[in-house]
Amino acid sequence: MSPAKPLWHRRHAWWPLLVLLLGLSAVFVFGGDREHFYRPWVHDWISVQDLALAESLFAKPFRFVRVRRGEDGQLKYNAYNRRPIGVFVLIKLAVWPFADDMLARIFAARMLMLGLFAAAAALAYLSLARVTGDRWVASGATLLAFSSCYALGYADAIASEGSTVLFALLLVFHGMVRFADSGSAPRPRFAQLLLKVCAALLLAWQVYGLLLAFLALGVAAAALAAWRQDPPSGEAVRDHESVALRKRAAALARATFGGQYALLAVVALLFGGAVLGYNLLAEHSAYYGEKSFAELPSARSALHRTGLGGGAAEPLLSADFYRWQFHWVGVMALPYALPGLPPIWVNHPLDPAWAQPRLASVGVAVVAICLLGILLCRQQLGRQRRMLLAVLPFAGVCWSLPMRFETATLDHDFEALAYIGMPLAFFALFLLGVRRLGRWGPRLVVGLAVGAAVTFALSAKRMAELGWDAEARERQQTLFAEFEAIREHARGSDVLIAAAPEATLYLTLIRRKFWYYLSGSVLQYPDSLPAEGHEADFVLSLERVASDLLLTPSHRFVFLYRSLGALEEIAG
Repeated sequence: MSPAKPLWHRRHAWWPLLVLLLGLSAVFVFGGDREHFYRPWVHDWISVQDLALAESLFAKPFRFVRVRRGEDGQLKYNAYNRRPIGVFVLIKLAVWPFADDMLARIFAARMLMLGLFAAAAALAYLSLARVTGDRWVASGATLLAFSSCYALGYADAIASEGSTVLFALLLVFHGMVRFADSGSAPRPRFAQLLLKVCAALLLAWQVYGLLLAFLALGVAAAALAAWRQDPPSGEAVRDHESVALRKRAAALARATFGGQYALLAVVALLFGGAVLGYNLLAEHSAYYGEKSFAELPSARSALHRTGLGGGAAEPLLSADFYRWQFHWVGVMALPYALPGLPPIWVNHPLDPAWAQPRLASVGVAVVAICLLGILLCRQQLGRQRRMLLAVLPFAGVCWSLPMRFETATLDHDFEALAYIGMPLAFFALFLLGVRRLGRWGPRLVVGLAVGAAVTFALSAKRMAELGWDAEARERQQTLFAEFEAIREHARGSDVLIAAAPEATLYLTLIRRKFWYYLSGSVLQYPDSLPAEGHEADFVLSLERVASDLLLTPSHRFVFLYRSLGALEEIAG
C-alpha cells in the first residue's frame, strides 16, 4: 500500500488532527463532572458490576461480584470471569490511589474509560488517514462515527464492553493498516501487529470478529494473486500447462495455509486461549473443584451465547435477528445530535417515528452503500486499501453471527459497539465521494470535517444531559454521603442486606460493590439467612422503619440497623 498522497492542504497537515482533538474534548468538557454518573439505562448496572470485579482483583485468584456466608458459615463467592483480565487491571490501577473515597474511585475509572474512548478515535483517525490518503476525510469520518448514541452512551461506562471494545478493535485495525503498508520492513510491521493483537485480546473478545474478517479477506486476496501469477518462462518441459497448474496450486496453498496469515491466526488462538484458560482455572478454584469446567458459569455462558449450549439456532434463522442487526447499524450511523432522534437505549420504548423498522431501514441503506462504495472506488483506492476498508464493516458481522444468541435482541445492546467499523467505512466512503466533486471537493471535505466536530460536540452534550438534572445530582450526592456514613459504622463487619432483588442502581451498588467497600462480608436476605449460631453485626436495607435499632435516622435512601432483630420490623 503506497503512502498517503499529499493534497492541497498539506501545509496545514496538523489541522485535521487539531479539529479531531477539539471535537473529542467535548466528552471531557460535558461529561467530566466528578459527581456525574447516572444514566437511565444499563450503563449504571454494567459500571457497578465491572467496578466491583476490578475491586475484587487480587483479593482472590478469581474475580467475583458478590460474597455471602452460606448455611455452613463459610463464605461463598459468586465468581464472574467471562471477560479478559486486562480491562480490570487497568481499572484497578486507576482507582488505586483513592482507597477511602468511593466517588473519587468511580470518577477515576470513568476518566480512564473516556481516555480509552479518545484513544480509540485517535487510532481510527490514524488508520483512515493511511487508508484513504486524506487526513480531513479521516477526521470527519471518525468524529461522525463516534457521535452515535451507543458510542457516546458507553464512552464513560466503567465496563469491559464499552470504550475498551472500541479501543481494542481499532488498536488491532491500526496494526493491520501498518502491516499492509510494510514496504521494505515487513518483519517489524508484522511484529507490531502480533503485539497489538495480544494486547487487544487482554481487553475484548470482539477482536476475533475483526481478525476473522481480516484473515478471510486477506487470504482470499493473496490466494487470488497467487493463482493469477504468470507461470515461469524458459522451462524446457514437455507438458508446460500441467507444470504451471501445479506451481499455481502450490502458490495457492502457501498463500492460504502458510506464511504470516497462518501465524497470525495461530498466535491469536493460542494467546486468547491462554487468557480464557486462566479465567476458567481461576473460576474453578472459586468453587473448590465442586463444579466441572463445563458447569462453570463462564463456560456455560460461552456455550449458550455461541449456540453450543442450545437455544441459539432459532434466532439465527429468524428475521428478528437480522432486523436487530440492521437496527444496531442504523443507530450506530446516526449522530446523537440529529434533530428528532429520540433517546435510544435498552428496554426504552422507541418513538413511533423512529421505531425498529425505520432504524433497520437506515442500517440496510448504510450496509448497501458501504458495499457499493468499496466496489466502485477502484480509481481512488488500490486493492489493499479497499480490502482494509472492507475489513471494517465485516468485523461486526463476523462477531454477531457466532455470538448470535447474545446479539439477537436489545438485551445486550453494548454488542452494537462491534459494528463501529460500519459507520467508519460509511462516512469515509461518503467523504471520499465528496472529494471528487471538482475543484471545490477537497475544500468541501474540510468544511464537512469541521461540521463533524460540531456535530460530535452537540451529540456529547446531549448525551451528558440525558437523565441528569439538579434532582439527579442531589440524589447522587446524598446516596454516596450515606454510604460514607454507613461505612464508618460497619467497616469490617458482617452486614445482612434485607432488600428485594430489583436491579436498581442503589441495590446494585449494595449487592455488587458494597462488600468490598466495607471490607466485611455481606449476607443476602431473603436469598440466604445467616447460618445457625451466626449473627450479622448490622442489617442494611432500602426500607426505613421507626425502630430503636435504626442507626441512620437522617438518611433518605440507604438505612443501617443495629442487629438482626430489625428484620421482623422491616418485613412487617
